[in-house]
Amino acid sequence: DLGAFNSDASAADLHDLRRTLGYARWNLFGTSYGTKLALTTLRHFPEAVRSVVLDSAYPPGLEYGVEAADFARALEELHNGCAADPACHAAYPDVSGMIREALGSLREEPLEVPVAESYPIDSDAYAINPQDLLIALRQGLYDRQIIPALPFLIASFRDRNTEALEGFVDAMGERAGDVNRAVYNMVECYERYPFWRETPRSSLPSPWGELLREFVQFEVDYAVCAEWSEHRAGPEEDEPVVSDVPTLILAGQYDPITPPEFGRRAAETLPQSTYVEFPYIGHGAFRSDECPKSIVVEFLRNPGAELDLACIGEIEPLRFFTDVYVNAGVYRVAKALFEEESRLAVASTGALGGALFIPLSVWTLAAMLRRRRGGPAPDPGARRARRVTGGTAVLALVFLLGLLGAMLTTALANPVHLALGLPGTARPLFWLPWMVTALAPVAFVLSMVGFRSVETMGGRLLLLLALLGCAGSIVFCVYFGLY
Repeated sequence: DLGAFNSDASAADLHDLRRTLGYARWNLFGTSYGTKLALTTLRHFPEAVRSVVLDSAYPPGLEYGVEAADFARALEELHNGCAADPACHAAYPDVSGMIREALGSLREEPLEVPVAESYPIDSDAYAINPQDLLIALRQGLYDRQIIPALPFLIASFRDRNTEALEGFVDAMGERAGDVNRAVYNMVECYERYPFWRETPRSSLPSPWGELLREFVQFEVDYAVCAEWSEHRAGPEEDEPVVSDVPTLILAGQYDPITPPEFGRRAAETLPQSTYVEFPYIGHGAFRSDECPKSIVVEFLRNPGAELDLACIGEIEPLRFFTDVYVNAGVYRVAKALFEEESRLAVASTGALGGALFIPLSVWTLAAMLRRRRGGPAPDPGARRARRVTGGTAVLALVFLLGLLGAMLTTALANPVHLALGLPGTARPLFWLPWMVTALAPVAFVLSMVGFRSVETMGGRLLLLLALLGCAGSIVFCVYFGLY
């Protein structure tokens, strides 16, 4: 029954689930559309609800068809946020102007960005047009970790920097498969379409009306609903939910789809509600920072008590990306090691580190013992081979450890940075692969010349292992595109 894909039916399912689990009352916690479902459940089964948390509220009774205005408001917050940050303002003094230039460039010629074989299209490149850029900006504004990257990304679209965009496009493509469009269309077309109205772009504040004039995503949704299903909600669906159940309402400053105004509107008919707006946060406050998490926990423990909101003033401002060492290989390494946790990639990286570390540590220990015991010096040919090969191996090991350390440090600060590269301070680190590549042939020649002069079979194996480590380091950099 396609007419049963709606919030009323899902609320009835929740009611049955609660009774099956044996709960007399429970707490409802919804994010985005989940807030609509929580409020619908509260409307129909108020006696079974102890408290409600609405994170990024999407309540009934709103004016539908104002998505462009909500998007424009979030873009204005991005523009003002960058302007208020000295480093961001110096690097990107006019965010709206950059968007206009980027859209103009993509309008003239779509930008083709290489994508991996696992990307959800049957092509080795994704052609980005103005619609794609606007959709990417809107989706990026959802996430507190992505927002700081947006000015840099806009500049990259404008400058047609495909290497800077490769990791970002790949990551966004993976997100695109998270929504079941059929279920989405059933619910939205049933509940929103009857109350939809188009907002003229001319009514949007300058310059956003001009920039969003060609953004047709919402009109496409409207057109889909006209053909999707004949099932429609009645006028009661558009009535606000009225209840005195304790409710906590969370909103994010940068939210492009459920703006703070939605939360304030929901609070108007919920007299026992507490509305909390968080700075520097987009869509889904609870998962964005520890402060909203602690407030939610405090509320659930005692829904009727006054909340301590002091932590809001301690939320760290956004750190916009202004100095980025662009390297698409960093994203490939991070994806293989941290996201996909590829056994082959992890094992290969570990083997590479071992091939470099073992000879260096044994040679260092042997040299220390020789000095202490006063043993004979090795053959000059063997000594030259070890020194050059060892020096090359040191550079390769320093690069490998430095790369992994820089990636881990960056991931702890903001993992989104790895989709673009590393902070600019890591730039000198990438000189090392070139030095290894230059020294490796010299090390190979000297090792072949001095190989017979090495005293023991174990010493020869160590020399070969170090050479393999140096060669493996070059292969590692070529494979992931780190040069």
